[in-house]
Amino acid sequence: MPETYSNGKYNTDKNIDTPPWCSLNLDWPFETVVVEAETITSREPNPLEWAVVRILQEFQDEPPSLAEAAEELGIKDPIFLTETLGSLLESGAIEKRDTDGSLVFSNCRLTSAGEAFLSSQRSSSLAERHGMEFCFDVVTGEHIVRLPKGCRSEPSNPIIPIEQLPERRTNIGLDTARKLAKTQDEPFLTAQSKLTDVSVQQEQGEIAWRSYEVRLVIDPRGIISSLLQGGTVSQQQWLDKLDLRHELIERLLSSSIDQPDVHLPAPAKQYTQWQQYVDRLLSPLHMTSEATAIVRSARRQIVAHMYWLTLTEVKNELLRATDRGVHCMLFGQSPDFGETLNGLNESIDVLQRPEPAGLHDEIAILTDESKGLSIDRVELTTAANRKTEIIVASSLKASRTIELRQGLQP
Repeated sequence: MPETYSNGKYNTDKNIDTPPWCSLNLDWPFETVVVEAETITSREPNPLEWAVVRILQEFQDEPPSLAEAAEELGIKDPIFLTETLGSLLESGAIEKRDTDGSLVFSNCRLTSAGEAFLSSQRSSSLAERHGMEFCFDVVTGEHIVRLPKGCRSEPSNPIIPIEQLPERRTNIGLDTARKLAKTQDEPFLTAQSKLTDVSVQQEQGEIAWRSYEVRLVIDPRGIISSLLQGGTVSQQQWLDKLDLRHELIERLLSSSIDQPDVHLPAPAKQYTQWQQYVDRLLSPLHMTSEATAIVRSARRQIVAHMYWLTLTEVKNELLRATDRGVHCMLFGQSPDFGETLNGLNESIDVLQRPEPAGLHDEIAILTDESKGLSIDRVELTTAANRKTEIIVASSLKASRTIELRQGLQP
């Protein structure tokens, strides 16, 4: 069973997920489009419609008046026949000979739809065009009915550069259109209607962006993977195929520590070499607070790399520690050695860096007998089997803390 990481320790509980060690908000593109759907409604005719169509078929040359037909059919008021003619005219089963003429038998004739109506004994309406708006995921092509909440017009950190977005859709297919039509606020697709055509009106579409948190997780083998928080299965599958050298992921990896002047050893450590010293991983977002807490807990001694003085919170906590009698020693190098030491208590010892560098390149902070954390550049293997270097922060095992302290003694 593979190991996982939880509560500061590696364990073998498969129900515990590996926590993130760094995260980045990435903007995912969605497109809203307007679709015109063409439908034809087919239904069983009522007896009066059937009778009117039969009259037009039988008396094409000399059709009766509305009054004569009403009397023959036993209808007291011819207005019912007028309304039926209007219904058939609207459905396309009949048409006027003279468009400006009255709606009477003598001015009406059957259309091809009317002839089909007689043969199939079903009435089909003229094609109707209905507009509906829906959205789809530009990256995965997944169709959605509504835009996700929190979308905006301009991206701040796009997962795909705007100029590299796929071409916009021109057709969504009848099956997709049927599903979408049924979810409209006012459904127009019924059991009697048939969808015959759909077209996307591109000039009415627009791209919107939704921000998702992407977390990078490292497993005990040193393989890193990306997890999209709150996304769909299709989005995660797309992200799994994304090379972790994507510029946004690279930015995340290289900015795990925000300080531009961070001092790190030139060669990266192999993961197997680094792993044996690690008690637990630290999120870079919480690294400063972790370092401050460990300094605050010191009772006798603090041994810290010069880098930690560039973090104001940690530097201030070191000064407080010396004020309460904790012995503090500094080692390593700082980009600006003089400025870094400015304002420090004279009681703080500075260990001179010997040659070769050795342990003086360890970006570590050690307190008392067993507490310590460090920053390292580690070489890992990505999911695509590529080598990449990342910056990690970790809490050290007690044995490593003691080993570092002994190696740094003057």
